[in-house]
Order: sequence, then C-alpha cells, then structure tokens
Amino acid sequence: MSSKLCASFVSLCLCGFFQTEDFTLPSVAPKNFSQLAGKFTLSASATPAKVRVEEPVTLTVRIVGQADKYPPQRGMLHLFPEELTADFYVEDADDKDKHDPVKGLWEFVYRLRPKRADVKAIPGLRLVYFAPDRKKFQTSFADEIPITVTEKTEKALAELQLNVVPAPPGFYSMASVEEVVYQDGRTPLPPTWLLGVAVAAPLLVCFLWYRRWRRLHPSIQEARRNLRSRAAQTALAQLENESVPVERTRAAVSEFLRQRFDLPANEPTPAEVARFLRRLGADKATVLACANFLQKCDAQRFGPKTAETATLRDDASRLIHVLEASPCAAR
Repeated sequence: MSSKLCASFVSLCLCGFFQTEDFTLPSVAPKNFSQLAGKFTLSASATPAKVRVEEPVTLTVRIVGQADKYPPQRGMLHLFPEELTADFYVEDADDKDKHDPVKGLWEFVYRLRPKRADVKAIPGLRLVYFAPDRKKFQTSFADEIPITVTEKTEKALAELQLNVVPAPPGFYSMASVEEVVYQDGRTPLPPTWLLGVAVAAPLLVCFLWYRRWRRLHPSIQEARRNLRSRAAQTALAQLENESVPVERTRAAVSEFLRQRFDLPANEPTPAEVARFLRRLGADKATVLACANFLQKCDAQRFGPKTAETATLRDDASRLIHVLEASPCAAR
C-alpha cells in the first residue's frame, strides 16, 4: 500500500514539474506587469521616518508567495508610480537584497532621496502578477508610508560645496574659419538642395515604413487600449435590453470594471470597488456613485423585489459614461 502511495506522489510531482516547465506568460499584459507568475502579497517599510532633503531613506519591498518558473526579479519589477520620481531620487541597493524561494520570500532594497521639504509620504506601491490557477492578472498593493522631510542645515550645505577648477583661457576662445575649413578649390561642393534631399529622403522613407508597420503590428499597449475601449461598448450594449434582470445589470458593470480598470475581484462588493477606485485616483463623487449603485443592485437581488429595474439600468449606463470620463480612465 505504501509503495502505491509513493508512486502516486512521484507521478503527481512529475506532472506538476512538467506543467510548470510548459507554462508561459501571456503575450498581452498590462503596462506595469512585473513578469512573474504565482500568487503574491506585497508590503513595504521605510527607515528612517525623518530625514533632511536629499538624505537617503531605505525602502524595503517584501514580496511573499510561491513561484516556480517566473519568480520576482529586480530588473522586471514595475512597483513605483510615475509620480515617485517627481518627489524622490531613486537608487538601487541590490547588495542588501534577500531571496529565499523555499520560504517564498523576496526582499528588494532601494534608497530614496527626497527632493524637497514638502514631501510628506512615499506613494503606495503596486505589484501586477499573473495567477495561473485563475488565468488572469492580479494586483497586490502596499500602502503609502508617511515620512517627515526637513530643510538642509548650513553644515550640510557646506559639506556639499564642490571644488570647482577654473577652465584654462583657451577653453573660451574660438578658432578662426581658416583653421576649421580648408578648401583647395579642386573638389566643388554639391548644391545645398541636393544635400537636403539626400538627408531627408531616407528619413521620410523610414518614417512612412514605420507608420505602415505600426498599423499592421500594434504594440501590446495599443492592443490593450483597444480592448479597454470595447469594454464600455459591450457593457452599454448589454444594458439596452429593457428586460435585462438586476443580476445581469450588476454583472455588466462589474465586467466593465474588470476589463477597463483591471479590477481583480470576480463579483466585487461595494466596499471593494470603492477602495479600488480610490487607489486609481477617482474623485469622491464617482466612488460614492459606484458604491451606491452596487448597493441598490444587491438590495434588489437579495431583498424584496421592487419596480426599480429600469432605473437601475439607466443608472448603470450613466455610471459607465462617468467612469469613462474620469481622469483615472486615462491611466
């Protein structure tokens, strides 16, 4: 009996091994995809919490999870929002990284130097990974970290003074035309217009060819953008039917949020949607309208039936238009 169990265990391990080896990442992925597959959680810590301008803050990013073929790699990570570089100078501290794949722990260390004294926090981080068991992209977030930044002291400014060496006098003088140009008169220069055509023609041909090639082979970002633009059209088309039930109305809005904004939950609650939209930067009125709509749908689904189905359908259409016009849709 024990030999049969051992044989079954070995066969399962071998099957899992070959499935891992055959697995490949999807060719179409979000812009900030970090090229890792599995199931992960993201967290971050920073020290010290109080620094002067341009003094380093050590940011430690921890990724916990399991990955066989596509583990986290520093060069592939896209964790930071674009606004981070407006407030900080970012430096790698890879000599302090710690990796323990057996325990499912990866730590990546960065040095952040605040540029100004009005910087109040390190923005929240975002890890986009692919979940093979669900066959979709998932997102894990790390909350922003508040810090205190003060101005430099006079002593610190004095330590930063550079020893500037003056340039020699010849550095500021210009050479004469005779020293730069030598013309013996035996080889005439071609006309200026011919030189212009010779330079512009290859550039024009390359430009036209590139435009043609890009039209036939769109980039991953363009293909993703085209898919998202069809999300609103599909949802609005489903809501045109007057006999659509409340469940279909709610499902149409949820599917729109998943395709348009990469909402990870399959059937999100109003609170989950509100938190997700706030992370994307949606305004308060839009977040409140979306949460109220989902609450009304749940009340219709699980409470006593009323005659608000048509009203919910109209509210869903208006909500989709509002979300399409929201600034977070441009991301």
